[in-house]
Amino acid sequence: MLDITRIRALIVLAAVALPVYGVASGVFVPGATASQAQDASIQFEVLLPADAVLEIQGARMTPTGAVRRFQTPPLRAGVNDTYTIKATHQGKVVTRDLHVTHEMNNALDLRPDFATAARVRTAVAAKLAPLWDGNVQGGW
Repeated sequence: MLDITRIRALIVLAAVALPVYGVASGVFVPGATASQAQDASIQFEVLLPADAVLEIQGARMTPTGAVRRFQTPPLRAGVNDTYTIKATHQGKVVTRDLHVTHEMNNALDLRPDFATAARVRTAVAAKLAPLWDGNVQGGW
């Protein structure tokens, strides 16, 4: 049977060891309420040409369209994360880092980077005749 001294020693050990473990492992955040310490996903969107190919962290994404919405795995409140976004459209490749956080509007607009690639020059159908061929006869 345990004597009172050993019981007290175990209680003191538990009282010191458990909070230290909780802080070190991220389970307990000092000064945070229970609702602040909750894990939550962060939603973000990427705006780009509708037919562009999109990769996040090197993985090709299947959603298509001009606005593509995603969410992160659950992150602890106050924790930020960074994702490498790579988009390819009409042979042009654009790579950017997207920093996501719980407190911000998390969006990355790549449309301006592809604005020049989207412009297509139209060939002229016929050569235009000059307005004046230098001949003054018949005049104006």
